Amino acid sequence: TLISAYRGGHAGKHSTSEAVDFEFEHVKWSTLASYLRTQPRVGVGVYTNPKTHYVHLDVRDESFHWFDASPPGKRWREKGITDAHAKERDAAYTPNDDLPEH
Repeated sequence: TLISAYRGGHAGKHSTSEAVDFEFEHVKWSTLASYLRTQPRVGVGVYTNPKTHYVHLDVRDESFHWFDASPPGKRWREKGITDAHAKERDAAYTPNDDLPEH
């Protein structure tokens, strides 16, 4: 289910079509977020408030991951997630990594 993608007039990655908020039916948000955090140069946020249960994914130069339990429209319960290998994954990235496998 697509929650949000491009948002005109919005600050941040959504305004440049570099972010998406989504969920997959029958896939736990924790499983999805864990997989996405293994990718280089991504922002992965997990929104855990009962009214906003979804995963955020964006592209960026340096990975950053977080949980956010804030209610819709608020941003006061965000907590960063430490990833000891993020800098190593980000440094190993090449543009060919974005191409589909043959």
